[in-house]
Amino acid sequence: MRKFIYAVDFFDYWLRIKNVECAESTVYGYKNILYNHFIPYFHNVKIKDITSIDLEEYFEHILHKKYRGKNLTRHTASKHYGLLNQAFKKMKQLDVIKKNPMKKVMKPVDDKVMVYSIYTADKIFNLLDILDGMKIDIPVCLAGFLGLRRGEVAGLKWKNVFFDQRYIQIKDTKTVVGCNIIQKDSPKSKSAVRKIYLPDFILFKLKREYIRQKEITLKTGVEFEYVMQWDCGKEFRPNYISNCLKETLEKHSLPHIRFHDLRHSFASIANENRVSLHDISLALGHSEERTTSKIYIHTFDDYKKSTVLAVYKNIMQENSKKLNSAI
Repeated sequence: MRKFIYAVDFFDYWLRIKNVECAESTVYGYKNILYNHFIPYFHNVKIKDITSIDLEEYFEHILHKKYRGKNLTRHTASKHYGLLNQAFKKMKQLDVIKKNPMKKVMKPVDDKVMVYSIYTADKIFNLLDILDGMKIDIPVCLAGFLGLRRGEVAGLKWKNVFFDQRYIQIKDTKTVVGCNIIQKDSPKSKSAVRKIYLPDFILFKLKREYIRQKEITLKTGVEFEYVMQWDCGKEFRPNYISNCLKETLEKHSLPHIRFHDLRHSFASIANENRVSLHDISLALGHSEERTTSKIYIHTFDDYKKSTVLAVYKNIMQENSKKLNSAI
């Protein structure tokens, strides 16, 4: 029977299993945590000798550690906790250890506050006026008015754009793992595979880009599989979308917004127009409504204005005489 003496022995084995079970980007994150932090810290300690106190001290250590010039945050520490909790459970199941020391370790409090910058529909249209004809014109449209993720934009293939039926099908996604661009044949969950209707102005932009690419193919022979592809045929890096948007906003002195915030803007605009949480969740490709609710609980109608006004309107209609006399 195989014996695991040190942490590196077990995690080399465990990560080979995770390579089969998990997405490449997920395993990449696991490797970063384990090989850059956990294994160096416990490099000369046998697995069976790692105690709950040792692990508590490890979390204290990483919260005061600089990595690539930055202090690790409690949000990052909570990711370490989730991974190690999972790993030590597996060690216990395989009888590598007799007791799971992670059971007595308190989870670091996540200090990350989700604050989103939101653009209104008018602001997005103003931005599109500036971007018209630029490479990120279509990505901003797809994120701001259809709610697509960056990876879904970069991974959108022409075969999944149906001009006559006026919809796109989200079936592929691109992500960056280290220096490599990874193409996935399916998004992050089954619910992320979805069809989305194309409004006139987005349909026009997609047709214009399709025709432009076809003309390049006739002249140069370069084939275009993706909506987002360089004219030379080179693969499109998702990071370029975010970087280009940032540079454009700075150049034109526009309010800062991350590319992913355009997706949040789509959800906010839908909410303001009384679209149900269920339908917003489906459009965004979330696996559950509670995911949508959790993400946008602070974004949707922050001051509960629509709720208060709806109640106020009802009260006014039913008690207008009493209220008027009281005023």
